[in-house]
Amino acid sequence: MKKLVSITVLIFLSLSLVNAYKTKENDTIKIYSGDKTIIIVSKNKDSEKEDLEYGKKSFEEKIQQLNKSIDSLNSLIDSLNNLESDTSAEKQKEKLQKEISEYQKMIDALEKGIKDIEIEITELDKATEESEKITEKQKIVVKKHKKFKGHWEGLEFGPNTFLTPNNVLIDNSTFSPLTPMINKSFEFSLNFLENNVQIFHFLGLVSGLRLQWNNYKYETFPTYNSSYLLNLDSLMPINQNDGSTLKQVSLKTLNISIPILIELQMPFGNKNKFYVNFGGYAGLNINSKLKYNLELNGNKIKYKEDISKMILPYNYGLTARLGISEIQFFANYSLTPLFKDQANPKIYPISFGLHLDF
Repeated sequence: MKKLVSITVLIFLSLSLVNAYKTKENDTIKIYSGDKTIIIVSKNKDSEKEDLEYGKKSFEEKIQQLNKSIDSLNSLIDSLNNLESDTSAEKQKEKLQKEISEYQKMIDALEKGIKDIEIEITELDKATEESEKITEKQKIVVKKHKKFKGHWEGLEFGPNTFLTPNNVLIDNSTFSPLTPMINKSFEFSLNFLENNVQIFHFLGLVSGLRLQWNNYKYETFPTYNSSYLLNLDSLMPINQNDGSTLKQVSLKTLNISIPILIELQMPFGNKNKFYVNFGGYAGLNINSKLKYNLELNGNKIKYKEDISKMILPYNYGLTARLGISEIQFFANYSLTPLFKDQANPKIYPISFGLHLDF
């Protein structure tokens, strides 16, 4: 009986060990217990903790089985004790005691293995926790070092007018013939080819290109001679020689410019971002013209006159933008006068309005 039990237990353990080696793949977890090495198969490196917990459960089950075997062997010893003592019975009891001793050593090794597995699980938990902390730190770093994106590309639209040399808004008391109708005079700009240079994640340099159309509306406009010198005391007559009536005059300019801006961005609310950029620009005048709208016998007549020779061919000035989320404003102030000749009045273009990002 005892030999049958012993053989059965040993066969069970041997088959379990053979099966473990058969299922062994690339990743294994080794637990050392004294001079014994217990190998737990890990099919997936990412599931080491699950494999360890499965190994611990298997060890606990094997300990239970060995304890049952020891109980069975002790029962056999008790049965032999009840028999008359002879040499054969004593030898049988010694063998059973040795088997129980071997089983107990296996139990001790498995219990030591369980403790080692628990240590491994604790270490894995710590490593996982540290890895998660590192990942969170990396996310924060990535968030902090998000690529700087400025605000230049877009469309701008708003009223435009002029300032006098004393930085006073032009009106009917100053250069009155050159005072545009502010409610009909507008600027339209196309900003494109934006370039950004990051200084910090919230601060950077912004540049690009701008096409700027300015349109100033007048009821009348001063006359000028062949040298393009304005005569403020002489306006275009309301009734032309051909009997036509002047309805409106438009002074139109087209400029291309390059800005150099510094932009500061700050968090504002939960998702909104507040930003402000400001700096200077330099550009060239591409085209300038006067457009006349006339009426003759109920018919509308339009003609244009190129006045590029009257306009300063280059310009430079200051520009700024301020925005909160989708609401953005711009302002432009030219440091160069509109007209080229020193004999003409010095008036400086300004504009302001809304900016819409692409």
